Amino acid sequence: MGYCILVVHGLNRLCAMLNRWGSAALTISMLVLLLLFSWKTVQQNEIWLSRESLFSAMNNLGTLTHDTKEAELYYKQALDINPQHNRALFNLGNLLNSDLHNNYGVFLVDTGDGERAAVHYQHAVQLKPSHYVAMVDILTPLGALYYNTGRYEEALELYREAVSLQPDNHDIWLALAQVLAMAGHAKEAEKMTLSIITKSNSCIECYRLLSAIYSKQGNHTESYKLAVELKPDQSQAWMNMGGIQHIKGDYVAARTYYQKALLLSPGSKLLKENLAKLDRLEKKLQGG
Repeated sequence: MGYCILVVHGLNRLCAMLNRWGSAALTISMLVLLLLFSWKTVQQNEIWLSRESLFSAMNNLGTLTHDTKEAELYYKQALDINPQHNRALFNLGNLLNSDLHNNYGVFLVDTGDGERAAVHYQHAVQLKPSHYVAMVDILTPLGALYYNTGRYEEALELYREAVSLQPDNHDIWLALAQVLAMAGHAKEAEKMTLSIITKSNSCIECYRLLSAIYSKQGNHTESYKLAVELKPDQSQAWMNMGGIQHIKGDYVAARTYYQKALLLSPGSKLLKENLAKLDRLEKKLQGG
């Protein structure tokens, strides 16, 4: 404001000292100068806007990218554009700090110090890095630690949060299903595992988990069926299936399973004995 007053005062003094043409020329010169400064201000504003847009783009890329190393690079590029911006400083600081605690937690787990590892994992979670992949990288090992130490409810809470951040990650869904099964939520675990299989039918661990769930429920038929699907070259699974049908009285199905098992283990005396028993039972039924 003071600068403007001085300029106007100086302009009035100069106009008083000059004739009419001189005053007109001075006024026009001042107007041209004002227009030039206005144009420069507009240009500078556009530069600042483009810098802010570039900063926001880099910062957002850091938050959304699937790689923590790339995220760190984008945050640093954002800070190169605007070194004092609180948002990028906060994001980068949290990312690096949480990563440090997370890595130390992994080290402690490897050395068998689960309690201290849990403390560092929890510290990393509390920092809540805005980069969602970094957050998942913290939640999953802490969930695994809780699972391995029997703290199933806490593990469930962490894995549920992890799948909400990465809903397309089948490994995290499978880990959640495993915890559900161990925590006594067999139906939910079964439903979740079947859902994973519909999206990824090559998930061998899914079949193993289902087999374990069915076996725990006493549903041995389904358990052995899955075992056969998983490893059709294992004669034991086929023989078990035959045994179940044998007990149920379905001798035709039992013979089919026994014969498949015998093809895989042609020297098995037990299978030959079982088939001989079937022959005797069928003859007895036919004679009756």
